[in-house]
Amino acid sequence: MEEKMNVQEQGTMEQASQAHLQNLFNSYMKSYSVKAALELGIADVIHSHGQPLTAPQLAAKIPISSSVDVSRLDRLMRLLVHTGVFAEEKSLAGEEGEEVLYGLTPVSKLMLRDSPVSMSPLVMLGVHPLFVSAWDNLAAWFRSTEGYPTAFEAKHGEPLWIKASHDPALNKLFNESMSSLSKLLMGSMVERCGEVFKGVSSLVDVGGGDGTVAGLIADAFPHIKCMLLDLPHVVASSSLQIPNVVAIGGDMFESVPPADAVLLK
Repeated sequence: MEEKMNVQEQGTMEQASQAHLQNLFNSYMKSYSVKAALELGIADVIHSHGQPLTAPQLAAKIPISSSVDVSRLDRLMRLLVHTGVFAEEKSLAGEEGEEVLYGLTPVSKLMLRDSPVSMSPLVMLGVHPLFVSAWDNLAAWFRSTEGYPTAFEAKHGEPLWIKASHDPALNKLFNESMSSLSKLLMGSMVERCGEVFKGVSSLVDVGGGDGTVAGLIADAFPHIKCMLLDLPHVVASSSLQIPNVVAIGGDMFESVPPADAVLLK
C-alpha cells in the first residue's frame, strides 16, 4: 500500500513539475499580451468609459480592424484576467443569457498612459526587441570569449546608453521608463525618509535622466541646490525646466560635480 502511494506521489510530482516548466517557457505570452493591451489602449478605453465593457464594446472602441473576429479579443482578455491584469464581471443580457464584462484592476490602472504612476514605459522597454534579443542571446554570451560585460553588449556591440545616444526613440523610451520608476520609488522615499536630507544643502543626482528625482527632492526640500549629471545626449534631449535644479552633461566615470551628497540609484 505504501509503495503504491509512493508511486502515486511521484506521478503527481512529475505532473506538477511538467506543468511548472511549461508555465515557465510560456511566460513570454503573458508579457506580450500585456504589451498588446498597452498598444491597443485597452485600459485607457475602459477607464474613459467609466465602467466595464464587453469584448464587442471594446472592439468598437480600440484601433483594430473591423474584420477581426471579436472572439480573438475575448481570448486575449481572458488571458489577461487570468494573470490579474483585468477583472471579469458577469451580468445577465436578456434573452442572450450571461455576458462577460472586463474592468480595471490595480494592475491595469498602472497601465493608464496619463496616470502619474503609469508603468507603461517600463513595460514597453522590457519587451523592446533590443532587450528581448539580448536575452535570446544569453547562451551565446556565456560561450563568447570576447569578454563582453553584459548580454546586451554581446548582442548589440555596445552598452545600452551608447545605443540610446544614436537612437532617439530608444533614448526617449529609456528616459520615460527611468522617470516612471523614479516616481514610483523616490516619491515614497522623499515622503517617508525626509530625515536623510537633513543638513544637506547641495546634491547631485548621478544618472539623473529627465530630472524627475532631482525635481522631487527640490520640490520637497527647497533649500537644497540640486544638480543632475547625465550623458550629454540625455541632457540635450531633456526639456528640463525645474526651479532649483541644474542639468549638467558629463560622464560620471570622468568627474562628478562637488556637492554635500551624491545620489546613486
